[in-house]
Amino acid sequence: MSAVAAEPEEDCRSEPVRLDFLGNPNEVRVLVEGERLSAIAIERCRPAGQAGAIFVDVAATEPYLFHVARISIIRAFDYQESELANARKRYTERTRDGERGAQAELDRIKQQQRNLAGRRASAFAQAKREVELIQAGPVEIIATVLAQPSQNPEDIAARDAEVERITMEIAMAFESSHGADVMDVSTPAHARLAGLVDYPGFDLYSKRIGQERGIEVKGRVGLDELELTENEWARACNLGDKYWLYAVFDCGSPNPRLLRVQNPFARLIAKARGSVVIGYRNIAQCATEGRNGCGNGP
Repeated sequence: MSAVAAEPEEDCRSEPVRLDFLGNPNEVRVLVEGERLSAIAIERCRPAGQAGAIFVDVAATEPYLFHVARISIIRAFDYQESELANARKRYTERTRDGERGAQAELDRIKQQQRNLAGRRASAFAQAKREVELIQAGPVEIIATVLAQPSQNPEDIAARDAEVERITMEIAMAFESSHGADVMDVSTPAHARLAGLVDYPGFDLYSKRIGQERGIEVKGRVGLDELELTENEWARACNLGDKYWLYAVFDCGSPNPRLLRVQNPFARLIAKARGSVVIGYRNIAQCATEGRNGCGNGP
């Protein structure tokens, strides 16, 4: 629901008025600094709501706005924490090898790690303060813009690469969290390192106790259809229950969703046309049940 602020009618009280307009002019709730107005005051302010004015309590939006900011901060600091951990590992090895200047860089990295928690807390506090400073006021339309995805081939390639990065990270993190030894085999070089053919027909090779999985990873910004190539579909047919489809949807949102389907060849309703197109609804119906669509079990 969009919200605009408007001046109260003259018959209303002079204090700042907030109306909660629920889409029905007969259900307008009026608050003045947390105090409910009398039925007469509500009735006198009703014409403003009927005319389209919407008054909202800004405090009601604070938790959501802070949540959005918090998600961005968490992802940024998690990424930085991971980068620092990798850098510390590298420079620890260089220090042991006696590389000149490695110890000084290692000390700098350790100091950054020690400061990370404080910087994260400061970022949270600043985001919360910024949200609290938001106040309702007159809305002025400055411009109207129709935003559409870029059709520039370079932009499309960059967007696809980012979606692929997100989907691979989520799929690998899920497998690792369940104790699997998971390898990226999405390129011929990586596949050969895992002892597979150049094009195995899946992106991840996961080893668990007494179990192996070939996992094809697909991702979409929203809920668009997925497409499996002829090679991927053939491997799904040959491997049966050892073949899994890990589909990550809403990669363009702060909360991508992972759906997992075992033996997609047998379980998914699809239309074959050389390659195979699979709709979101089919994947959701066949995905392994569990919290957030990611499964409570392995």
